[in-house]
Amino acid sequence: MTDLAVVQSTDRSPNLRPAWGKGVSGNPGGKPKSFGALIREQTGDGAELVAIALEIVRARRKPVKYRLQALEWLADRGWGKVVQSHELGGGVGSITIREIVVERWTDAGDDA
Repeated sequence: MTDLAVVQSTDRSPNLRPAWGKGVSGNPGGKPKSFGALIREQTGDGAELVAIALEIVRARRKPVKYRLQALEWLADRGWGKVVQSHELGGGVGSITIREIVVERWTDAGDDA
């Protein structure tokens, strides 16, 4: 049986250096594509999704429920979701509760 010796080093800086040389990228492939960027790439920047939703909206044979859902989907993405407001009344005063939905769309492919 061989004895294992523990080797201690006082110089830790070699362990902190990257495996690649100076001026060379550690990620030569670049930042991986996000899910949103992949969908935009595969659907012609979303044009295919819009075409499908418009097809559903215009299909008179589809149930109204589905046509309205497709229309709502298009409106939410085209102009943003509607801010909902509720007022609660009481004996002393009233309270207004607002639900604010914020969506961020970028062309850079960042999903926030």
